[in-house]
Amino acid sequence: MNLTLVTDRVCRRAAINLAIVIAAAAWSSACSAETLSVLRAMRVIEMPDDTDADRDRASVVTAVAIDATGEWVAAAGDDHVVRVLRVSDGALVSELVGHHDWIRSIGFHPDGTLVSAGDDGTIRVWDVVAAQTVRAIQPRPHVIYAIQMSADAQHLAAVGFESRLRMYDLDDGDAATELDCPCRDLRAVAFSPLGALLAAGGRHGQLRVWDRPPGPLLPA
Repeated sequence: MNLTLVTDRVCRRAAINLAIVIAAAAWSSACSAETLSVLRAMRVIEMPDDTDADRDRASVVTAVAIDATGEWVAAAGDDHVVRVLRVSDGALVSELVGHHDWIRSIGFHPDGTLVSAGDDGTIRVWDVVAAQTVRAIQPRPHVIYAIQMSADAQHLAAVGFESRLRMYDLDDGDAATELDCPCRDLRAVAFSPLGALLAAGGRHGQLRVWDRPPGPLLPA
């Protein structure tokens, strides 16, 4: 075979491969740019100024939640206050004052009430519009680090700096059950979407998953 012909074919293949690489890079760059534009925040809401005159910085936000309608967003943190703001314009809807230490976890109930918990060991259920506590659930001597509502919004699971997961009935605040967790620093808890499973984990590096049978909860 003619050496010139072979060389010509090799060069053409190299040129085609180079063109493919350049096209792929351009396509990837375009996709990345599009993805970044999609992920850009639709709105940035400035938190209201801290009411504590001795502080010279904004409050640390440690928990956020959005209500079922998408109308409100709630934020809480190291100033012990839950602030509920309107998503559309960032206007302050209410300030929920009652906790005495950092707030670690918050969540909206489907009926519009809000649940919060934190370092003071209390779980509070709030009427957002009236800015009042509807119910304070059994204060504990330990930090509550995470709370999670069941899919049917009937029960609330709570974990923190003790070796137990506690489940509460949201209708009356009574403790429904307790589950042993061999770790005194639990940081996360979650229900499955249909509420059949419950999981928790923390500093010990183990994740525990429980079957949650339908009907009333039974003692662990």
